[in-house]
Amino acid sequence: MRWMLFIGLFILNDLHSQSIQYFQTANPGDFRSWVFLDRDESFLGNLNARWPFERRLDEWDLRIGEWSGSVKLRWSNRPDEWEIRLHNEFLTAQPTWNKQFDSWRLQYGDKTYSFTLDPDPDGQLWRLQMGDHELLLIYNTYLYDYLDWTLDYASDVDELVLVTTACFIAAYYGNYQYLKR
Repeated sequence: MRWMLFIGLFILNDLHSQSIQYFQTANPGDFRSWVFLDRDESFLGNLNARWPFERRLDEWDLRIGEWSGSVKLRWSNRPDEWEIRLHNEFLTAQPTWNKQFDSWRLQYGDKTYSFTLDPDPDGQLWRLQMGDHELLLIYNTYLYDYLDWTLDYASDVDELVLVTTACFIAAYYGNYQYLKR
């Protein structure tokens, strides 16, 4: 029994120690399929539109390691409120102001986070904060290229669902003009 507990804790620790450092499109120019990479650019997981051939972008499948989940629009009549599930975790995301996609409120349990897009001369810089405490920066890796993104952690973020949600919003709304064609 102790061995099972030890192995379970080892696997959980290994998953959290391999934090997402980069994410990028799986195929050049295809915004419907993304991969998550660690510091060594090793594959950690993916995010794929559930209905890619129907051009529907209201449901996505998410997998990080052995954990699976989904990203879905909460309501069909409100096309900017999302619910994200990963393993046994649940998070909701919605714009701070209606139909303005540069500032988001992420609700995870009893915690509320803000995820905002800051003006940046090199492209996009997204900032995840809890109150005044900065947690994570996400920015486009190359000048005006929204296919490759880099994550810089300002402090430890243990909630993988929070990180993947931030990645989804940056990828989806960072490429919003291309996705709606």
